[in-house]
Amino acid sequence: MSRLSAAVLGFLVLAALALGCSSEPEPEDTTPAHLRAPAAAYYPPEIVPWGVNALHCEPHEIDWDNTGAHPQTAPGLPDLAYYGDHCIEDWFSGRAGSAVAVVEPGAFLTPTECHRAATHPEIPGVLHDEIGVDIEDVLRPGTAVCVVTDQGRVVRARIDDIDPPTYAPTFRGEATVWTPKPAD
Repeated sequence: MSRLSAAVLGFLVLAALALGCSSEPEPEDTTPAHLRAPAAAYYPPEIVPWGVNALHCEPHEIDWDNTGAHPQTAPGLPDLAYYGDHCIEDWFSGRAGSAVAVVEPGAFLTPTECHRAATHPEIPGVLHDEIGVDIEDVLRPGTAVCVVTDQGRVVRARIDDIDPPTYAPTFRGEATVWTPKPAD
């Protein structure tokens, strides 16, 4: 190799190192781990009754981490809020550290699928609140709410009953709750 070729090669290596060192670091992902990916394993699912009532512009909240056979030892944060009067942007919303999505009937039946729906609301099968759309036109029996809680539980709360079926209804149904097993 000639001196000129060696010099050019050395220059290119130094330039590549300098460019690699001078680029800005990637921003750190601050998304909680339980919202980035579902747990590796879950306890057998638990079926529990659930319901939310319409309260005038005040949320009816549920903490799914304090239910079933594996409740948390201390009270936690609410994971799901329902605004019956549609006083804010969404009828159902998640709280800090939680994710929520309303899904089509019969869809997202496993904890992995429900987790994906709640954390990726842009995928097909996830329903969206739209301005001017009545709640009873979107939320009907069979529709479900997928929730990932702040403690990593995955919940699929199916709507079985809507009462009254018009303005500011109360919803009742069965929820399937998957509690993650501790990592080994």
